[in-house]
Amino acid sequence: MKNIFLKRCRKRTNFAKLFAKAIIPVVLITAVFSALLLWAVEFLIYRSAHEQFMDARANLQDAISGIDVSDQNADLIINSLEHNMSKLGYNIYARERYISDSYHSPNGVAFFVLFDEDGNIVVSSRERLWCLVKLDAEKKYIVSCDMDIPETEELYKELKKECGVENVTCNDIKSLYINTKELKMIPHEMNVAYYRQNGNRVSVKESKELTINTDMEGYELIEIKSNAWSSKNEPYPRASLIHFTGTDRELFESLLEKYKDKINMSAAYFSSENIDMFTSEDYSVDGVKMGDKKYCLISVFRIDGWTKPIRIQYFSVLALFFAAAAFIAALLCWKKNVFNRSMYAFEDYQRDLTNSLAHDLKTPLMAIGGYAENLLDGMLTDEEKTKYLNSIMNSVKYTDKIILDTLELNTLESRSGAKKEKFNLRELAEKSFEKYAPVFDENGIQLSFDGDCEVCADKTAVERIIENLVSNAVKYTEKGGSIKVAAGKKRISVTNTVGKKLDVSKIKQPFVKGDSSRSGMNGNGLGLAIADKTASHIGGKLSVSCSESEFTAELKL
Repeated sequence: MKNIFLKRCRKRTNFAKLFAKAIIPVVLITAVFSALLLWAVEFLIYRSAHEQFMDARANLQDAISGIDVSDQNADLIINSLEHNMSKLGYNIYARERYISDSYHSPNGVAFFVLFDEDGNIVVSSRERLWCLVKLDAEKKYIVSCDMDIPETEELYKELKKECGVENVTCNDIKSLYINTKELKMIPHEMNVAYYRQNGNRVSVKESKELTINTDMEGYELIEIKSNAWSSKNEPYPRASLIHFTGTDRELFESLLEKYKDKINMSAAYFSSENIDMFTSEDYSVDGVKMGDKKYCLISVFRIDGWTKPIRIQYFSVLALFFAAAAFIAALLCWKKNVFNRSMYAFEDYQRDLTNSLAHDLKTPLMAIGGYAENLLDGMLTDEEKTKYLNSIMNSVKYTDKIILDTLELNTLESRSGAKKEKFNLRELAEKSFEKYAPVFDENGIQLSFDGDCEVCADKTAVERIIENLVSNAVKYTEKGGSIKVAAGKKRISVTNTVGKKLDVSKIKQPFVKGDSSRSGMNGNGLGLAIADKTASHIGGKLSVSCSESEFTAELKL
């Protein structure tokens, strides 16, 4: 019994409490999802980086193997190879995939270097300043400027200044030193400009004139007449700085020191290691041939995937997942709360019904007990005995009526819909009032009908509703009062006069009477409750209202 009592008296909850509990597993699930997503992002980044590395490695090997050292343009081809290496050293790649590049991430770097059999560097991805020079219509060179000689130190600092080379441009080159044999150059007079990009608009923040003087052997000073991309009518020589690219010289030196002992002219192997989370380093040592000579190509690809775009995308997906999970949890909590509220309402209804039933049964039972005690005394006349026995029978009938009405109220939900049929609402109401004709004559109550209506519905259920409305009107209409019945447009209303305005807010609840009185046995307060529940069961609606002098109950089908 104790367990049953505790079960029935369990603590009630609401939506806020349900959601507060539900958000805990949502957080845990999101945490698990974040770990899985982090692993997936890391895996995809590494796989993409590895694919790019293998492509770059294969392309360089093909380019080296395809060089014909006997070709008179072999030096130009080798220089072009170095130019491509330099670009690969800048782009760890590809920015459209939001993986990384050497200027978006301090941990990202690409390193390529080709050694000859003596261990000398033939070409590499070391950062350089590249320039297109056209001495005349026939002589066109892509030349580079080494950035680790004393003469270019100031230029190097300017190019690395502020936001890095992405926001720096070299233009208006006026003169330069050129070594056409080694395909090298050193700027003489030039302009370095810093710019700010806002969407598609580019504005120059600052510009600076630089002059570099040198007397290095093999270099010739030439004055630039026009831009390399100028039209045919512009004078020569022409020159334009292409870009500043390549592996950062400090990183280049550290990686060179790390991998130079792996030089092997015939071996070919690949390896990979994880330096840190989201930072992996792939490297390969490949023996290649250029003509008859053997060379060793060492390629290193260090990728850092935890860049700003990746972080934005990662946390955006995580936030969307959490929001979706929280929304689903909120929907489930709302559904559970709706169910709980209906369950609580039903529990309250059952409790109120039981309390009201006990209260209403108490009056006739007390009367029966009192009359029985008087009969047991044996001091009554035959007339008094008959009177007491009749009162006991009336109380028993009243008690039986309450029990039967309560049972009917509780069994309405389990009844299935009956077959619909056509019938006349007014005729049904007239038939219900016929049995109360003596009461009208005795109490001087006037009865009137207005309108007519034919409906198709559950006739038995509608008859039960009208019977309860009629019974309620007859019971509570004072002497000399009136009852009006109006039918039309799938509705019927019963209006009776009252002595005062009644509170109808709870009058359709079981055992609630208009005057809130529980004394006497004029009515048990179940009539309107049964009528309302029956109306809902057949898809109708019962509404009640009360003014200072009239009470109206209307059924809409």
